[in-house]
Amino acid sequence: MFCTLDEAVRDHYAPEDAQVGKALIFEQDLGFGFQAHGAGAQGHLVIAAIGDTDERALTARVNASAGTRTVSPLNFLGRSFLTIHHHEWEKIPQVFQAVLDDAEKTWLRPFIPVGKLEYTFKHGERFSWTELEHRFVTWIEAECSDEKTFQVMYRITGQPKAWLRPWNWHTVRGQQFARKLQRLVGDMSPKVEHSRHRIPWFREACSEHNILHGCTWSSYEAGGYNPFPPICVVCLESPVDTLVLPCMHSVVCKTCSEKLANTPDAHVCVRCRKPLTEVMSE
Repeated sequence: MFCTLDEAVRDHYAPEDAQVGKALIFEQDLGFGFQAHGAGAQGHLVIAAIGDTDERALTARVNASAGTRTVSPLNFLGRSFLTIHHHEWEKIPQVFQAVLDDAEKTWLRPFIPVGKLEYTFKHGERFSWTELEHRFVTWIEAECSDEKTFQVMYRITGQPKAWLRPWNWHTVRGQQFARKLQRLVGDMSPKVEHSRHRIPWFREACSEHNILHGCTWSSYEAGGYNPFPPICVVCLESPVDTLVLPCMHSVVCKTCSEKLANTPDAHVCVRCRKPLTEVMSE
């Protein structure tokens, strides 16, 4: 039995968190978002599967190490997971790294059941969203030797639509993977205009609650590396070559920046929505 978006929000989030809950469920259903917990833990997200450890003892150590208060264990059908309240969304990368650095040699796999962007990190490794995308695409391409096996892999994985949306990917390689998959499965419909990041209420909720920073996933980059040049968050084609002051964000190419000058977004940063005083370009 399927429920509506409003019903899902009521089931998983407190009334005062309805707007941010709606944004997070949008991200869960359309992108690479974590699953809402609900069931007595409103506002919590199930963020990772973990293994080979005492999850209750681990979460106590992780909260102390990552500076969090809401990381909690979840056992479901014999599997161990971590949850965290969305108020501490910004600390998810620190939580992941604390798990991987823990004395107990556990493993961690980000839990993205709808978007199907999952890869296991082992004890001692460094987590970043960039590294997650890099490993995932490398694994898929290694498994798929030709177009036919690529198409079969997509079908048996459940045909996750999130793979087809270039704006769901932080790296150029991930965005190229999305366009390649569009061609292979014959679905060229996803366009940047369809991105949820273009919806005013979605952007406002993300900005107010400091979650889901456009399609850059910046908070996931703690301690990681980015071997790929950044790509414009507007056109998803050209490399970034502008910088706005005073927030110092660099997420748009010069061509799109010039186009934005004739829109209501002319005087705000498209990422953090703060007023800007100057646009610098190479």
